[in-house]
Amino acid sequence: MRWVVPLALMIVALPGCRRDPVMRANPTDPTRVSECPAGPHLAMGLHLRTSGAEPALLRFDASLQPCRGISLPDEDWGALVEVGGLSDGRDAVGFSGGRGGSGAVVIFDGDREVARVESDSYRPISISEVAIEGGALAILWGSASSSSDSGEALELYRLSDLSLIGTYDADWEDKVVAPAPSGQAARFAQVEYDGLQEYRLDPGGAEPSTTGELQVALTPGAPNDADVVGGQVVVAQHDGVSWWSPGLPEAFLGPVHCQWPAFAGTPLPEADADYIAVAQDGDAALVLVDGELEGGSDEQGFLYRITRRGECELLYAIPDTHRAVALAWSGR
Repeated sequence: MRWVVPLALMIVALPGCRRDPVMRANPTDPTRVSECPAGPHLAMGLHLRTSGAEPALLRFDASLQPCRGISLPDEDWGALVEVGGLSDGRDAVGFSGGRGGSGAVVIFDGDREVARVESDSYRPISISEVAIEGGALAILWGSASSSSDSGEALELYRLSDLSLIGTYDADWEDKVVAPAPSGQAARFAQVEYDGLQEYRLDPGGAEPSTTGELQVALTPGAPNDADVVGGQVVVAQHDGVSWWSPGLPEAFLGPVHCQWPAFAGTPLPEADADYIAVAQDGDAALVLVDGELEGGSDEQGFLYRITRRGECELLYAIPDTHRAVALAWSGR
């Protein structure tokens, strides 16, 4: 059985349990599909591999069906480098360069810009909503002159009005900012090269404190992204996905790579593929994989659903004009 979503996305489904890549995202015009319904949506940020196209924010509903995204030309916005989902359904999109300086985080409600935060010196490398002062936007900034995602500064803003809570030094080992898995008040987490560290904000303190806070060790392999839901944490590393949940020893399990096809004939990524972004999907995870498929492929970017055992289902294939760089749930 074969469906075609005009001009934007093609979806292919086969009878029975087996599924081939079910969608090929065409970001040429991500607006030519229906608006996203109420409830959570998945935001996927794409930037360019080749000229002649435009960066885009693709969106998918809770069933991973395409819904209306945004085209974001470089000349207007800069290079799209990061995406963070907000609980109210808005998307926080990070850009490097473009209008206003070296980096910006722009909040979109649908296709409308409703707020922004800018930096003259840095570009955003991680964006997250954290439970501080009723809800805060946490931005980890990195060097605008470097291609590596290493922290330079952390800023926290009240989501209600984007007033600044505080600016703090970050270390080159800091890679991702995230909600605190412990769920305790006035806390957030950062994922660093060697693991996850929770921080707390003490009244009057000049810097966040780590004394006595949760630490979870990560096996070697630089973290690229992380997602925290409740207490459960998933981390995308170069060679796979790692998990941690409360009640386990304070060490991540993994990394697990796409080792087994979830359905007969499912193509798997090559062993040297890079697992660059992750979002939780119940007991499994959605992960962006950059690289070719075993046996070769026209595309170089793919969205997989991966289980903790390394069973993988290929969901989306990204045209080789674009590279998928970020993934986040909004409205969750």
